[in-house]
Amino acid sequence: MNSLNLLKRSKILFPLFALCTFFILFVSCDKVQNPFGFIVCSQLTSDLLQINIVSIKKPMGKPTTLVAVPGHSAISPVVTPNGKTMVFSANFENPTPTANDPPGGSLYRMKLATRKYTRITDDNWMSFQEEFPTISPDGTTVAYVRTDAEIGPLEALSRLWMVQLDGSDKHSVFADENPRNDYAPAFSPDGTKLTYLSDNNTNIVNVMVCDLETGDGPVQLTHYSSVDDTVFSPFFDDSGQWIYFQLSRKSAYSLNRISATGGEPEKVFDIPKVDMPNHSVYGAAGYFDLKPAKDFQHFVCTGGVNDAYQVFTTDNLTAPFSPEAMTSVSSDYLYPFWYRP
Repeated sequence: MNSLNLLKRSKILFPLFALCTFFILFVSCDKVQNPFGFIVCSQLTSDLLQINIVSIKKPMGKPTTLVAVPGHSAISPVVTPNGKTMVFSANFENPTPTANDPPGGSLYRMKLATRKYTRITDDNWMSFQEEFPTISPDGTTVAYVRTDAEIGPLEALSRLWMVQLDGSDKHSVFADENPRNDYAPAFSPDGTKLTYLSDNNTNIVNVMVCDLETGDGPVQLTHYSSVDDTVFSPFFDDSGQWIYFQLSRKSAYSLNRISATGGEPEKVFDIPKVDMPNHSVYGAAGYFDLKPAKDFQHFVCTGGVNDAYQVFTTDNLTAPFSPEAMTSVSSDYLYPFWYRP
């Protein structure tokens, strides 16, 4: 091959090679360095007996429906650490529940790639409401809240249960049957501990912790004694040494934390009201249901009041607390979970 033909061929092949290289690098970077990930949350539809789960892939982006279970409210979605599987609760919406036809619900597992879901807690599901799941850091175990739906909502007691992601080994976290309501579980970063809320069968809620490896506990960490103090949304920090939680005291919200081994809680900062100028008719609106992404460096929460709930995100837990809105107020968005790769 003479030098002239080689020069002509190189002028054709080099641009094609450069274009292919750029495309490969672009695709690879997009898969490896997706900065946003996606948010899954529940969206209220016009039919109050139907709540769907949607996915949000960019700020103020149009939500994509992932799950719509006919006749059920699909709520509280969470995603495994590898981003491949979602677990959610689907509650049967019975507008006129009776002793013979009570409300109930189960947990479901869904592959995000196929959107095919299957029930993982399917024994006597009409007798219980099984909801608000959280997934262990290794992606194998689901902790959730199980409420007896047959004895009536005022007398029903909520307990913590666990099940493997494949639906096996379903059991109660605690063997005792002392009357109380336990809910809002969250794993520690190493998966050995569980923090949650409990009311000890009173109207006063406190933060608890138990050791899943040794069986030690449960240990009551906070000791609030007034019905004016409402505690919610506990979670561990990335070190596992602190447990953060929100506190509502006479309509004033704050973020607090307490050592996972006990001590006195300390306020991190006050949480301001949500700025909702177009919905001032609803009164003061607050942020709640604050949860970390798996990197513990980014956080998602719900903000709003009544029929105007939005999803918000933030990349820090420092004052002033001013998260960014991810959704509009054209629909209600609740129970957000932010998966970040």
